[in-house]
Amino acid sequence: MNKREYIRSVDRLCEEYGVSHSDTTGSSNNNIRDFVINAYDLIGTRVSVHTNRNAHIWSILGPNGKSPVRAYAFDCVFLKDVCWLPPTVGNARRTFRKLKSEGKQERTVQAFAEGVLVAVDDMPFGDFSYDERIRLRYNPMAEEWVGAFRDRDSRRPIASSEYASLQYTQSLSNFHLEAVRAGSRPSETYAYDDVEWIPSEYDAQYVRSIVTDNESEVQNLKKYISPSCKRYKSR
Repeated sequence: MNKREYIRSVDRLCEEYGVSHSDTTGSSNNNIRDFVINAYDLIGTRVSVHTNRNAHIWSILGPNGKSPVRAYAFDCVFLKDVCWLPPTVGNARRTFRKLKSEGKQERTVQAFAEGVLVAVDDMPFGDFSYDERIRLRYNPMAEEWVGAFRDRDSRRPIASSEYASLQYTQSLSNFHLEAVRAGSRPSETYAYDDVEWIPSEYDAQYVRSIVTDNESEVQNLKKYISPSCKRYKSR
């Protein structure tokens, strides 16, 4: 798919979802259509991805979520060489404890899927087959899920995988872009092949540091990064 074809596909989705050129995410002045088009130029580069809870789309940033938002995707993102980055203890604690600010629940962006961007939305990404697929969940509000992306069945915390897909399962048409609908747009997140897990002893200490007030649990405790994530660890 060349860029002209991709822009046509973006405009088709904008029409389907009722997105105008003036629509923004609400939390910034980023034009949604233009930022979805920006994703084309990021193919092959390392990015980090998280849900945009205001616009119910995917936000695409630089590695480790350190840069401002660089692009959006409406429906799905496909990555390779993936690090499943957990939050810091401080961010996880603040969300877990449901702090209140002006009557609203305080929740910061915490965890990212970081990897090389392969495709978004209607882009083809070639023949893809896999030997292992893990369905993941990230829920910083419940004690049994805090601290990491986790296998939905075993709740085992994941550190890295060869590939990842992040996809919304309901049409954006069901979610008005200018007013946040109660609840979140449902999505499915999967890790594929060469999956590495966060060690259970580290995970237990990490979770205790989030859900308790015992400061001794937090000393020198950094978020776990898989040894396979060489690009991440080299920065």
